Amino acid sequence: MRFLGNKRRLLESIQAAVGESWGNRPGRLVDVFAGTAVVGGHFRTLGWQVWGCDALRLSYWRQVAVLEGTPWVRFDRLGIEARDLAGVLAWLRGLDPVEGPLTRHFSPAGPAERMYLTRAHAGALDAALVRLRQWYLDAKICRVGVGLILTSLLDALSRVANISGVYAAYLKSWQPNTRQELDFRVPVVPWEQPVGRATHDDSEAFLPGHTFDVAYLDPPYNRRQYPAYYHVPEFVARWVDAQHPGLIEASLYGKTGMLPYQGSDFCRPRKVFAAFRRLLLSCAAGWVVISYSEEGLLSEAQFSELLAEFSGGAFQLETGLQRIPSQRFRSDKNRKGRQYKVVKGREDNRVHEWLFVARRAAAPSVLPRCGP
Repeated sequence: MRFLGNKRRLLESIQAAVGESWGNRPGRLVDVFAGTAVVGGHFRTLGWQVWGCDALRLSYWRQVAVLEGTPWVRFDRLGIEARDLAGVLAWLRGLDPVEGPLTRHFSPAGPAERMYLTRAHAGALDAALVRLRQWYLDAKICRVGVGLILTSLLDALSRVANISGVYAAYLKSWQPNTRQELDFRVPVVPWEQPVGRATHDDSEAFLPGHTFDVAYLDPPYNRRQYPAYYHVPEFVARWVDAQHPGLIEASLYGKTGMLPYQGSDFCRPRKVFAAFRRLLLSCAAGWVVISYSEEGLLSEAQFSELLAEFSGGAFQLETGLQRIPSQRFRSDKNRKGRQYKVVKGREDNRVHEWLFVARRAAAPSVLPRCGP
């Protein structure tokens, strides 16, 4: 799934930073602002027990698949011949299209005539979503099974969505990817590794009371509010197990069918420093690793102040910060009124990703250990 801030290209650097601090032995890691669980899934592959946390519902369901998925999830109570995940996905793909929530709100067949999905793709996805929701309501499938199937459906949606990269707007003409066949693929999951836990919660509400060896923090770094950029998959993730799905559909508004959301303080220039300070003070982890863009709202000096407090004065930028060259994410080209800034001394679209590493001033042994 395409996602702003995806750290797939930085996994080796993040792994090295954790290895140099905590060591190369597996431990317990929390992936705060988990997003698509790329980092958490990578560390689960390495044998870590990983907990994830994110306020987005779409992130929660992906965490369920990537961090909690096991080979022992049962699909034998669905009333169909298929008994494994691949077979269930193939069966769902073979269903006749239906007019469901995606058709009604995000295809040209709906009253708003939005062009996020073709009518054919929306109908096929709706057929699978409606059946998945019914299975869950009838207690024929467990929560992890829902996460595995829904992750496959959201990935399929992402591959055929008529967008330039995010869902803030749909394109006015159908792009080549919208003409490809819709397929439901088995998600990549480190099946045999330690099982973690997925959490749908605000980071400040989740962290107190839990302790971890390492906390990986990857917050939003600019004014972009993620629910506004991913409202279509977020709608699907909320709808599938909603107690009152009609209320979610009725809440959509505007030309693009936006969902109501509560903005993050990490995207607000006047509030981000205080939000980060609260987060660090509530984070009972021996080490923190923070990923942030040099184009973000906070400066190096501000991070130095925050991490000095976290570490009891031990943090130093010279040893605790890596500046990693990376490619800027772009969903469109330069145009009148929209020019991407070129960082002085760099090539076009080249920026630095900051990777901070700091050790907590005192081990949080007085707090309860999380999990089993």
